[in-house]
Amino acid sequence: MKKLVISLAIAAVVLVMSNCTGTQSQQSNAQEADSAVVEKGINGDWKVVTIAGDTVGTVETDVTMLIDLAQGYVGGNSGCNSYQGTLAISDDSIFISQVGVTKRMCDEVSNQVEMKFLEALNSVSNWAVDGGSLILSDKTGAAQMTLTR
Repeated sequence: MKKLVISLAIAAVVLVMSNCTGTQSQQSNAQEADSAVVEKGINGDWKVVTIAGDTVGTVETDVTMLIDLAQGYVGGNSGCNSYQGTLAISDDSIFISQVGVTKRMCDEVSNQVEMKFLEALNSVSNWAVDGGSLILSDKTGAAQMTLTR
């Protein structure tokens, strides 16, 4: 009976140890993937400073963009409402889709900025980091938005 208990205890320890090793390996792989995402240079929070060449004026709320490449998520504030959607990148291409926007009422200026922002967001197809700025441009190469940290 004593040998059976000792054998079961050893088997339990081996099982627990093998699960810990797997978890460490999975965590290491996730950290490597996160590192690759960060190296892209666009992951994180941004503030939109220009839309289609025009400086974003004073609006109710800053126009912002959160890019989470690991989750394939884009979202933020469009100057009036919150928005969110899906995103994918490859090389210098960016694809934003399934954008949803809340329906809050705002002042006229904020509404105009929001409409311009959403139109520009819909036309974005390329990205580039220039210094500390993220430039989102359309298929012709025309800058649609400039964002800073």
